[in-house]
Amino acid sequence: IDDLSVHAPRSYWKYSLSKAHLPALVQYRRVAFFDADTLILRKPDAIFSTALPDPSWVGAAPSVGHFTTETFVLVWPNRTQADRLMERLMASIQSGSNTGRHARDTPAYRDTFKSRFKAVGRHYSDTERDGRLLPHMEGFHYYGGYKPWLDAFRPFKYYLTLYLQFNTAYEAWWRTYL
Repeated sequence: IDDLSVHAPRSYWKYSLSKAHLPALVQYRRVAFFDADTLILRKPDAIFSTALPDPSWVGAAPSVGHFTTETFVLVWPNRTQADRLMERLMASIQSGSNTGRHARDTPAYRDTFKSRFKAVGRHYSDTERDGRLLPHMEGFHYYGGYKPWLDAFRPFKYYLTLYLQFNTAYEAWWRTYL
């Protein structure tokens, strides 16, 4: 598999570009990809039962008016969609519309799948307004630049003022891994 990060070497998100390879994994019926900064709290097997009408659809976390691949993505692998996605990703990088510090995979996924997405995954990033994990949570995606594994015992006070997720969501990581 080609390392796509070489096409956007200055991007903070350059390694996310490799998610564009998911539809090419045609030896599988479904492929679910969770970002490395997602703490899985329960078995995520139910995601594979998500009804995607056909391979031109994608399962992803809903966002305002569209979807995002920041938390996870579910695909029904097939060569046609794999080629379309890769073509759109490379075209966006070559045209300059998806370059620089913020080059990432999400724009190419949106351009390829458009409105053909099944909103799944709200159980992977919800928290109460005060940062408590909700009882139905199956996992938690740690947004932003600060991650609990950077300094598990002394989180930066700056980030504490910016993110509500520093309460039980971060404590869940510390309980799991320390």
